[in-house]
Amino acid sequence: MKQITPNTLFALTAKPTIRNVARAAGVSAATVSRLINGKIGRASAVHSRIRRVVAQTGYAGGGRKKQSALPFLLIRREDLPDNPDAHDVLCEQALERATFDLCASMRILRVKPEAGISGAEMLASGASGVIILGPFRITSENFPLVCLNSYSTTPLISAVDCDDLAGIHLALAHLKALGHERIAFFNDHAFDWRNKAHPRRELVPSAYAGAGLSSSPELLFGEDFKCGEHLPAIEKAVRHFLSLNPRPTALVLASDVYAPCFYEALRSRGIRIPQDMSVFGFDNYLVSSMLSPALSSIRKPFETMARDALSLLIERIANPDASIKRILVRPELVLRASTTVPRSDKYEKRETHSHQGVDARTLNRDGKCIKKRKPQRKP
Repeated sequence: MKQITPNTLFALTAKPTIRNVARAAGVSAATVSRLINGKIGRASAVHSRIRRVVAQTGYAGGGRKKQSALPFLLIRREDLPDNPDAHDVLCEQALERATFDLCASMRILRVKPEAGISGAEMLASGASGVIILGPFRITSENFPLVCLNSYSTTPLISAVDCDDLAGIHLALAHLKALGHERIAFFNDHAFDWRNKAHPRRELVPSAYAGAGLSSSPELLFGEDFKCGEHLPAIEKAVRHFLSLNPRPTALVLASDVYAPCFYEALRSRGIRIPQDMSVFGFDNYLVSSMLSPALSSIRKPFETMARDALSLLIERIANPDASIKRILVRPELVLRASTTVPRSDKYEKRETHSHQGVDARTLNRDGKCIKKRKPQRKP
């Protein structure tokens, strides 16, 4: 978030008038009025700043607090990466927009990932409920809580997450519809079925079965590595996949961030994308559209996830005895140029044999014979 200056702090703690909101956001009162009344768009950085101030003050117009303004606390990591593609960053931005639209007010508490969060801390914040963004240890569930974009499987906490199984199934079903039967999968964690901290690793075989495809172990490559140290694992995966017989005709990646290295590793071995191998990503990061060819991917619906999380929190605040819910939001298929139909057999196999002064006879990509004659010996 933007750093709070003394003037901004004064504006936020003063009576929530349109002038104070404008002063805190660094814009005119007329701009605030037009945005609140829906007379201008809400896409620019200035509008995001106005929405953030409105959410913090609960201003609704006419110098009054919103009648339905609901204060809630967003708990997220204090070491969020400075990356516009980071999931937690995208979720926080989507929550700001949902807060504005649903007439709530949001405070943000940054804590260390390993820190535990107690009910006393939540009550001391003055918030009516809490949305947790990240893998935090909760020491008390006796408070309205919702986890957002979390792999938490705690049965006592409501959660909203992306349906990864549906996303993997979308990618596999699309590749199968193109004609691919042997589809490889690269995972950024080892396939340890006893560890359920990362659902994608355990959902992959289920997604293959749901798409009517074989998930033989040789097609699933997973290896644990530290963040930013994925290149050796990718080189190892490419060597493994290309050594298979028959070779996979398509590859699905656990995340788009590995696509540039896979592109380079495949091309260095003479593999063309998508003619020789189709590649499909996950998460639809900005890099997806910048690659050549542009990467097909799965997009997480962060806007829908944020709105569902806030709506679920409002419901739990109104009715603390409501049943625990876990909402899985279906992702979206984003098709680009990195996938196509698989090559026919005559293009995959190049036959070579000797024949009457012809050193080699090779089928080119048009199926025509290329003759290479032996060099004549010098007398």
